[in-house]
Order: sequence, then structure tokens, then C-alpha cells
Amino acid sequence: MLQFALAGHAAHENDPAAAMALYDQANAAKRATMHYQADTVDQFFDALIRCFDVGMIDQLSRTGDQDAKPVFIVGMPRSGTTLAEQIIASIPGVHGAGELSAVANLARDVYKHEGAWPGGAKALTSERATALSTQYMSTVAKLALDADRIADKMPMNFQNLGLILAVFPNAKILHIERDATDTCFSCYRQLFTGDVSFSYDQQELGRYHTNYVRLMQHWQMAAPGRIHDVCYRGLIENFEDKARAMVDAIEMPWSDAALAFHKTERENATASAHQVRQPLFRSGLNTAEAYKPYLEHRPKNLNRRGFPY
Repeated sequence: MLQFALAGHAAHENDPAAAMALYDQANAAKRATMHYQADTVDQFFDALIRCFDVGMIDQLSRTGDQDAKPVFIVGMPRSGTTLAEQIIASIPGVHGAGELSAVANLARDVYKHEGAWPGGAKALTSERATALSTQYMSTVAKLALDADRIADKMPMNFQNLGLILAVFPNAKILHIERDATDTCFSCYRQLFTGDVSFSYDQQELGRYHTNYVRLMQHWQMAAPGRIHDVCYRGLIENFEDKARAMVDAIEMPWSDAALAFHKTERENATASAHQVRQPLFRSGLNTAEAYKPYLEHRPKNLNRRGFPY
């Protein structure tokens, strides 16, 4: 924690060389405490793509839960998902529920009953899909009984979109995209409270982001038109138009309250909690620019290629 704090101070003092040296030390110390196997993660993404193909998603979604209340906001960590949630949660009738584990619990249920995840999803019947969607709604709907939409802002649910697309055919899905290098660097300088074990080594982080990109491309192909992409840069540079498009995507009437999203009072426990309580700012763009020399050329003794972008 001290190393990350010192690195942040050096960054604030506009000393990227010192900041990067400290970030490298901090991340190496954190990485040494974790068991992470990049090859296994590659294989997991391969399995997701194999299991949740077009036919499987289409077949189950015909009998899935028709409720339009769920909204899923997904993307890489530090990509702008908290901002997106804060904006739509400012619309009357939309409840921002934060980062929920409810979908991950469904995946664990598949593992328990079908014997594997994600492979067990191939054995799901229409009845089981209905049971899974009922399980989710029984947990989430009670968070805001009168809401027309409930936003589940768990970024890592991008891994679970196959299950979401299959059992919630009318769910709204917002995918937040941010510049790859800015996203990865924002992760690299963050000491996360949750399990983001891919984030503490530059090469592993870049490799994970590549997996994220190819998986999102698969979901778009498997369920065309179901996922609304939101460009973080576009949202910052053309705020009202992009905010309106998000609200349209979740099929809710526009309210100017979304333009003053930072005034919306609600609990937020994410790493971006402070930022979304401020007016819109541009400092989230090009955040890695001054650090690119340190990201592209790693010290030889570390044997790292850096971010592959």
C-alpha cells in the first residue's frame, strides 16, 4: 500500500520516471503474493467461446426470462463503468445496484449442478435456464422493488455475457470501451481490493486485455444488436449525445438529471467513487501518454515486453 501511495505521489508531482519505478516495485510485491497462470486464463476464454456459441444462446434465449428490468454494465476494470452507472442511475426509475456477485453465483450454480463451468452450460435445458433467471431476479429485484431498471455494474461480467444473453433475452447490456493503454495503465497503478490478479504484471495485463477484446468480439457476433457499446472518449467529448444514447439503449425516457450525474446521491464503493461525484472531466483521456516509454521498453532484468499496444 505504501509503495502504491508513493508512486501516486510521484505521478502527482509529474515525475513519470520515479512514479513508474515505484509502480513496478508495488506491482511486483503484490504479484508475488498471488497465484496466477496466464495460460490457464487463455484456456478459460477459449472455453467460453466454444461453449456459448450462436446456437446455444439462441436456443436458450427463446424461453429465457422476459423481464426487461436488468441492465448489465460491463467492461475492463477502470474503463468507465462506474461513470456509466452513475449517469443512468440519475434517470428516474433506474436503480444503480453497484457491483453485484449475482451473475457469478449463477455460474457457480452451473458448476455445481451441471458439473463444470463453462463447459456445463452446454447441458443447460430451458427449465434450468428459467430457474437460473428466477434465482437472479429473486435476489436483485428486491433491491429496488419499484424500479423500472436495475443496473448491475460488475465489470467482469463481460466474461459471463454468454449466460446473461441466454437467460435474459430482454436484458439491456452496456459495454464500456476505453483506450487499451489507458485502461491497462489505470489498472497497473491501482491496488484493487478484489481479485484482479491479472493486473500486477504488465505482460499478463496486456495478455488479459487481448482476451477481453476477442471475447467481446465473440459476444457481438453471437448476439448482434444485443450489446450497446459506449466509447469512453466519445462520452467525455460528446457527453449529452452519448448519455442520451445510453438512456435510449436501456429504453428509458430521458431526464436532464443525467447531465448533473455527479449530484445524484447514492452509495458507491468502487475505486472510481470519488471521480463520479465530480463534474465531468477530461483527465481520464490519454492518461498513459507520459508513461509510454516505460510501458514499451521494460528493464532487461525483468524480461517483460510491456503492454502490447
